[in-house]
Amino acid sequence: MNSDIHPINTDAQYRAVLRTVSALFDNEPEPGTLEGVYFEAMITLIEAFESMHVQIEPTNSGRKQSATD
Repeated sequence: MNSDIHPINTDAQYRAVLRTVSALFDNEPEPGTLEGVYFEAMITLIEAFESMHVQIEPTNSGRKQSATD
């Protein structure tokens, strides 16, 4: 694991960080440890990048759409 914490500025960086962090979800590190701090910081950076760059389509909330909608 690379413990360097840097902003996520590109899609390539985003995908690389997702690969790294996804491995930690299976065995989540203890809070307060070096790995735990890295994990929490990267989750925060991922969320920030996603809020600015990833468009999430709204769901239909279970409502059926009619032909006139």
